[in-house]
Amino acid sequence: WWKRMVYQRRTAEGYDLIVHLLRIPPTERWDYNWVDEPEPLKGVRVTANLGTGKLQQAQAVRPYHFEEEQQPVQTVLKGTAQTGKVSVSVPPFRYHTMLVFRVKNR
Repeated sequence: WWKRMVYQRRTAEGYDLIVHLLRIPPTERWDYNWVDEPEPLKGVRVTANLGTGKLQQAQAVRPYHFEEEQQPVQTVLKGTAQTGKVSVSVPPFRYHTMLVFRVKNR
């Protein structure tokens, strides 16, 4: 099922590699009576294989937390590049975050 959460979108100069990170729900079925918000998940690091492409920019986007302003939260990430791979630290998130790696073909 994870293959639906990682995909590419073509751009004029290369592609966007899009990765959705989802936390496992605390209950098997949706529970409207569940009132506890999970603590933000911290310390997640993602490594992506970019092949011969060059990373232009990496961003993380997540829904706002209950106590925040009601708009998506977008963060520019600093990547650590190795041969054909890039690694980023993911900002803390509660339920879902989306990573976008903008890659330029060489």
